[in-house]
Amino acid sequence: MKQIILAVWLSAFTLMGRLVAEEAADWKSIHLFQGFHYTHFEESPVLSEEEHRMVSALQYISSPASHQILLKEKGEYFAFNVCDLNFWKWEGDVWIKKTTSGVLGYNCTPYFFLRDSQPFSISGSGYWQNQADLFRLNASTGKVEFVPTVDQPENFRGHVYFQTDEGIVTLFGHQFDARLDVYELNKGGFFLDLATSTWQKLNVEWFAPVDQEFEYLDINQVNDIFSQVETDTYTVLELHQRDAKKSYWLIVDKRDLSIYIKEIPFLQITDSKWIQVMGDTVVHLGRNSSKTATIPISRIIESSKLVGKVVFHTPSFRERYLDGFYLVLVIFPLLMMILGGWWIGWKRKGNSAAIESKQEFSDQPASGKQVVSWLGRIRPFSGKLIDQDQMDSIFELSEIKNSDLRKVKRSRAIKAVNDFLLEQDRPPAIIRVRDAQDKRVIRYRIELVPFSIYKKQPVKIS
Repeated sequence: MKQIILAVWLSAFTLMGRLVAEEAADWKSIHLFQGFHYTHFEESPVLSEEEHRMVSALQYISSPASHQILLKEKGEYFAFNVCDLNFWKWEGDVWIKKTTSGVLGYNCTPYFFLRDSQPFSISGSGYWQNQADLFRLNASTGKVEFVPTVDQPENFRGHVYFQTDEGIVTLFGHQFDARLDVYELNKGGFFLDLATSTWQKLNVEWFAPVDQEFEYLDINQVNDIFSQVETDTYTVLELHQRDAKKSYWLIVDKRDLSIYIKEIPFLQITDSKWIQVMGDTVVHLGRNSSKTATIPISRIIESSKLVGKVVFHTPSFRERYLDGFYLVLVIFPLLMMILGGWWIGWKRKGNSAAIESKQEFSDQPASGKQVVSWLGRIRPFSGKLIDQDQMDSIFELSEIKNSDLRKVKRSRAIKAVNDFLLEQDRPPAIIRVRDAQDKRVIRYRIELVPFSIYKKQPVKIS
């Protein structure tokens, strides 16, 4: 009887161990740092045999840079080298290079991320300046494609990057351009809406003076900022204040953008040979250690102090109305002279000639910036059916009196928007449909499909 009970307990523990191992094996990313040797990863208990071979094979695609990144999504594996715009994909039993960019050194300290198994790179410091450029690493064409965005911050690189359902959040960076002698700290950040390719400014609202609560800590002292690691729910920035000889974790909850801080006895994430992220747990091997350590971020947050929150920036009155005020004062007299001359000429030619001149058709295609602006106007109507008047309002065609000219411009604008999305491997956003009651009437169904990665719980930025 005792033998039977013992056997049952052993079976139960074996089953529990397998379940835990299977759950833990669902890792998200691996970071390999300077001083790492590929045999060090034998300490990881959560890799399959194939994944161990995969990590070992990274040595054959490494670059002189000191940091390699391995991302996993839907059973597919992607490898990246910092300072390199290319990427590799694990196929069969070998890493295959999927892009052929010869650019090196432009995107050091980058943020690589996946959207529906499509790799992207954003930000970095390279050559003599920072930048927040967005690149699509297109495996189907083998090219690295620059993605134009609107209101992109100039010469900016953030110290924190993470993604939400809607886009990319970056915080606590600085703007740097050695050629123009530009070096400015940024105490807030920016948000890139991937549906409209538009940047928006972010502010950090601190609930208490952080430098008083945690003496001498200054988040924007660049030399005192170290590594970042992103989990499913949180992003952790490890900081160190040299004068005070103290280290901290700054933790951002990606669900509501709350900011927590916790003092730690010594640097952990920064001083690692490798880091592996599984859900909201970080496993790492220290440079001077032979055993791995586990950091359960979801438990760490329980003992951390809530100190702030990230919010969208609200432009001040000066930003809205007074910027460039003195410039207006200078050019105002000249502008009035030009307008006066135009008014006299217009009166002589007559109102009808003036209207026709406004409606003169141009064969110039819409610019990328114009298309992105239209996408921003279209987005509120996603999932709805709109008529021609609403569509003309979106494309700013309502004042054109000539109906044929307005029809041509509308058609070209729709084509420009849909072609722009197709180039990004996204479905068209504007679909023509016949009115159910009157087949002669054309309406437009708007279906602007956003990027999506977190299917379990949508993330909203408020």
